[in-house]
Amino acid sequence: MAARARKDTKRYWEFAQCFWARSTGEDISGIRLPENMRELEDRFWKHVGDTIGVALEEQGSKPRTKKHGRAG
Repeated sequence: MAARARKDTKRYWEFAQCFWARSTGEDISGIRLPENMRELEDRFWKHVGDTIGVALEEQGSKPRTKKHGRAG
């Protein structure tokens, strides 16, 4: 689930921008996204992965690891 959600992050940011524009009554062009989105996402997903790993270890399981290359 986490891997799929990560693929959908661009869509999430677009949704967030639309939501805040609607909520504040501002034009969507007035809603600025953070400059460091990739860094924020990377930190978030590292935290998610660490949390899932701890939960699995507490249950006596180990998370599956899958190597992913990333163009950057």
